[in-house]
Amino acid sequence: MNETGSSPHQALMKRAHSGKTKPRARKRPNMLVNVTKQFA
Repeated sequence: MNETGSSPHQALMKRAHSGKTKPRARKRPNMLVNVTKQFA
């Protein structure tokens, strides 16, 4: 159960990290902030 929950969580974190460095994330930073706030 732990592994299954860790897999998607890590994938989301990696995605958020990639978006931060990508200029495309600038278009909608609100989405990123919301996602990080929900996980925080």
